[in-house]
Amino acid sequence: MAVEYFNDLYREHNASPLLQWDYGGFPRVEPSLIMACSKPFNDDQIKEAIFRMGPLKAPGPDGMNALFFQSQKTHLVSWQKVCKPRGSGGLGLRHMKQQNSAFMTKLGWGLVNQKDSLWARVLRGKYHCGNDLIPTTKATSLSSRLWKAVVRNWEHVEGGFEWRVGDGRMINFWTDAWVPSCGRLCDIALASVPTERLNDKIADFVTLSRDWEWHRFEYLVPVHARLKIGAIMPPSNGNGQDRVAWRHSKDGGFSVKSAYSSIAGLSSEDDDVIWRKIWEIKNSSTGECNSGTEDILHVLRDCSKARSIWLCLVKHCHWPIFFNMDLQQWFQLNLCRNLGSINFDWNISFAITCWSIWRWRNEHIFGNGGENTTDPFFVIIHRIRSCSEDFSSSVVSVSRKPTRREEVIKWCPPNEEWVKVNIDGASSRDGERRAACGGIVRDQDGNFIVGFMRNLGSCTSIQAELWGVYSGLVTAQRYGFHRIIIETDSLVACEMVQGVLPHAHLCALLVGHICELLNKEWEVKLQHTYREGNSAADAMARAAYDSNNFLTFVNDPPRDVANFLAFDLYGSGLVRAIV
Repeated sequence: MAVEYFNDLYREHNASPLLQWDYGGFPRVEPSLIMACSKPFNDDQIKEAIFRMGPLKAPGPDGMNALFFQSQKTHLVSWQKVCKPRGSGGLGLRHMKQQNSAFMTKLGWGLVNQKDSLWARVLRGKYHCGNDLIPTTKATSLSSRLWKAVVRNWEHVEGGFEWRVGDGRMINFWTDAWVPSCGRLCDIALASVPTERLNDKIADFVTLSRDWEWHRFEYLVPVHARLKIGAIMPPSNGNGQDRVAWRHSKDGGFSVKSAYSSIAGLSSEDDDVIWRKIWEIKNSSTGECNSGTEDILHVLRDCSKARSIWLCLVKHCHWPIFFNMDLQQWFQLNLCRNLGSINFDWNISFAITCWSIWRWRNEHIFGNGGENTTDPFFVIIHRIRSCSEDFSSSVVSVSRKPTRREEVIKWCPPNEEWVKVNIDGASSRDGERRAACGGIVRDQDGNFIVGFMRNLGSCTSIQAELWGVYSGLVTAQRYGFHRIIIETDSLVACEMVQGVLPHAHLCALLVGHICELLNKEWEVKLQHTYREGNSAADAMARAAYDSNNFLTFVNDPPRDVANFLAFDLYGSGLVRAIV
């Protein structure tokens, strides 16, 4: 029955009327359509087709899906190596995906740092982020692509948070990152922190005299974190609100470059001095034998043709060491010493020679013919001479060294009715970076009035210098002086006090307290001196390593300090070369 049904279904009387084609029963295609279909596709059409597909992503550096249109080929240099910083041996190019994440991180950082701007208020209100400084970020299926990208990269924003202490009412002592380079204290605590204390604010850990209440937390905090806390000014109502800083930069401000470096896992510590010296060369540029290993050193130096060139360019007394080093040592030697037998800058000569040898080698390998190098030595000499003349005529490349003069530096007493407060900061160069500050107050006759010192725990040298300025002003205020000269050998500290610092800078709060003291009703001069004229304060600062974490006054100078005081008063000074 079923067979009869299908036989009858396809009989002529059941066939539906079809279009009658003129030739052979095939549809006719216009010639213009045939030509359009036979044309090759361009990049724009491929990109448009890819993005219309929707589910596919475009991870390639040129914005296309690599698996869709590229074949698998072997590359001479990996993309990972090309994207390394120039100081690490790469070309400094950036991964597009990580660069886009850095841009989205910048947008997320703006939601915190520019909380009151119109665009931030619109996004915060639309996606119910709350009124806190740190927004609550959550994406739904109805969220815009922009907001989804911000939420997807929010972990990079949170990873860059570092609080700057103000009044201490917003920062959680244990669960927020506020100690430089230590992360959250609850993660490094020596024992588990009680749950009921995890939300304690920093303002709860200070005494009535605005000092740290050490006995409440020092038994839980490691030594290195305690040292850093000692260098942080305790919270106070006059400090303003707590602020958020970007921990991947030196000044606390956000930059796309620092965000990319943190996302890509790059660090300035990975830089190699050899690559830095190569990029500092005044040249844009960095043999064919059957013996030896075909590596970079063989091509550039040990090949018979390359060796004959170097024998003409290098002094014969340097041949033994020049031809018996590995690649890295060989580069370091040529970048740091003058080995040339010709009267040209050896850095330029070395770079052009390496580039010429490398170029000739590639022309031979890839069959490009190249120029006639019957006498490569004179070709290289001509290139060196041309390059040297170009650099000599360029104003940018000519480095004029400033002239120096010798001058006698000594401590100078203040004018009548004035006192001079010499201050200095000390910071060790070991892993702990222990720091201290100290200073000396003297009258117009150079007599010792009082000294002061303070152990700062662990901080940078510039923080120690600024703590010294602050401690000197506090000492002068306590002893009732009205005409004071603050003298320091840190020009950077003077510029920071007299300039404007970003609010997120690590030293912004300390500089703010210094400026507040400077604006009181007294005459204060802040001036710079050289190290030779500040030796007594330096000795007092070094003696402060063994002092307490609070400001200590010294009525009798230590023996080492007394020797420098006598030298300042009766000595003839020290000679220093000054620019």
